[in-house]
Amino acid sequence: MSKELKQLIRQELVDQLSELEGGMFISFSGMNGSSLYGLRSSLHEQGISVTVVPNRITRWALGELGIEGEALDEVLRGETALVRGETPVETARILRGKIRQGTPITIKGAILERQVLGPSDAQRVADLPTREEVLAQMAACFQGGAQRIATCFQQTYRQLAGLYQTVVERLEEGQPLVAGASIEGGTNGGESA
Repeated sequence: MSKELKQLIRQELVDQLSELEGGMFISFSGMNGSSLYGLRSSLHEQGISVTVVPNRITRWALGELGIEGEALDEVLRGETALVRGETPVETARILRGKIRQGTPITIKGAILERQVLGPSDAQRVADLPTREEVLAQMAACFQGGAQRIATCFQQTYRQLAGLYQTVVERLEEGQPLVAGASIEGGTNGGESA
């Protein structure tokens, strides 16, 4: 590969990765060319791109973005592809599904918020809730809280309405509001008129 071509690939990769929220590194060592093409096509249909670039170019491009370290060096050993989708969680879930279906890939690591994760942490990304799931959970919490507040207000309103009704009935019947008090006795809360 010529220097100019390598430089173009590096720059294109830096441009793509600069907007990266996260991605997964996979090993595809058990796949031949046609099965890798089939995997890439299948993932592409789900909005996921697979980038296969020599590891040293990937390391350089990520280094340009300030992503480096021993964890990255460990992830970028052997055949490695960077898999990126709309969100890292969604990408990890789809990859986990492919592995369960028998696709011979291995999750080697991940990038999440410019941090490199090892294989075990990368596997856990698939267990994280998606943005939509978090929003739904928050809405349920707020809705549950709002329902509790509404119930509280409703109960308080019923109690006040009941108290008001009792006061009206006692006044209509000429009964004192407080036991031992007299309506006609001229007392007004303990003070004489």
